[in-house]
Amino acid sequence: MNRVHLAASGLMLSCLLAACGGGNTDSTSSDATTHTETAQAAVTRQAQAARRPAPEQFTGRLREVDETLVWQQTETTVGDTTAQRTYSDHVTAVNADGSFAFERFNGAGNVFERYTSDANGSRLSRDVVSNGNRCSFNPGRNYVTFPLYVGKVWLSNWTQSCALGYQETVNQLTAVTGRETITIAAGTHDALRLNYVTLITKSNDVNLQNGSTGEASYLQEATCWWATDVKRIIKCSYKNTFFGSTPPASYLKSYTFEASFIGKQYFAGTKRVGQNNAWTENYTLVDGTAQTRNYNQIVRTLNADGGYGTDYVDLSGALLESYTFDRDDNRLRRYTAFNANSCTYSPRRNFFDFPLYVGKSWSTDWLYNCSSGYHENAAHTAQVQALESVTVGAGTFDALRIHFQTQFTNSNDAGLPNGLSGSAAYSQEGTCWWAPALQRMIKCDIESDFGATAPASYRKRYAMNMTAIVVP
Repeated sequence: MNRVHLAASGLMLSCLLAACGGGNTDSTSSDATTHTETAQAAVTRQAQAARRPAPEQFTGRLREVDETLVWQQTETTVGDTTAQRTYSDHVTAVNADGSFAFERFNGAGNVFERYTSDANGSRLSRDVVSNGNRCSFNPGRNYVTFPLYVGKVWLSNWTQSCALGYQETVNQLTAVTGRETITIAAGTHDALRLNYVTLITKSNDVNLQNGSTGEASYLQEATCWWATDVKRIIKCSYKNTFFGSTPPASYLKSYTFEASFIGKQYFAGTKRVGQNNAWTENYTLVDGTAQTRNYNQIVRTLNADGGYGTDYVDLSGALLESYTFDRDDNRLRRYTAFNANSCTYSPRRNFFDFPLYVGKSWSTDWLYNCSSGYHENAAHTAQVQALESVTVGAGTFDALRIHFQTQFTNSNDAGLPNGLSGSAAYSQEGTCWWAPALQRMIKCDIESDFGATAPASYRKRYAMNMTAIVVP
């Protein structure tokens, strides 16, 4: 059976590069054929040598919304410059048939590509955000064909065509050549080693020899590792071989990427003007007095950068407070209606640091300044401890539990020791819960420590929870 695969690949390459398609028959095509067939024969022999009777077989696993892989990539160009970059693939939708969509974003959190794939992960389309170019892969860019087992060899073929004119034809042989333990940034995994020999032909890349006539070709050889526990490719190393004239120095000669995170990550939601959530806050004052406040949080404005403004209104509709948030739900400004006091958080009150995931921690600080003259500095640390079920008035949700501690210094609160000199200090410790399904916080429980003395009317503890989603 493996000999059939190899013979078929050789026949197909000959058809692609010569008589069957009326293609280019110059020395460039001949070199591509020779290199490809030699490489395909080598990986096929590796797979044959590694195969054992009744090998263990592995099936795939469907994607889930918010599933994320963070990649660390090292790349070398034709001009021998080396660079490193970080990017992430985040699943945004899963269809009934298992096909899915994902976004690729850079280290700054900006999406630069969007993809669709079938249930097995074969790529169907790619959209480039910067220029709107959509590329389609027909029938699909293949990475794995299940079941996987050591010794398996298969051929796959597809064409790529792009809205801005680029096109190519691809012939790929894949062989599972071994099983081994691999350690990457994301941990140690048992993995199947997959070798790919991929010949790209009929390319109209004008920077490659024969590209102006749509007859450019190049070879891509790769080794990837598919982890048997998470059932995902977790590392790949690629090498490109260009035939004929040398392409531009910026073209990639080789690159390697591996996962530094495998799991679910969660992102801030997009707000809409008119969104309305009802809340209840329960306070315990320093003297033990209990108080309750009910209000609605309503989105009033939305900025082009995703930031937004909200009003907190009481049950009669009277304004209590107004806030301005960045796109990640972190406070930038606060206005209290009863005393017309305006305050700013510089650069922001960083309660959330997206993407969020279990185990993430961060540290941040801000300066709080008010038109009334009040000021303080804050040093804040937080950690996402768990994903758990939480019940609030608005319902029961799976939510990330975020524990935090905040140290406040340089406060000029006259009610605290050293406040008159602008050097008062106090602290807060609390837990908030953020629900991925709603992409927002649904509950907080916070306790303040003022030290030896504090006015009886100061809030020692307050707990807040969302009681209703009035307008989603």
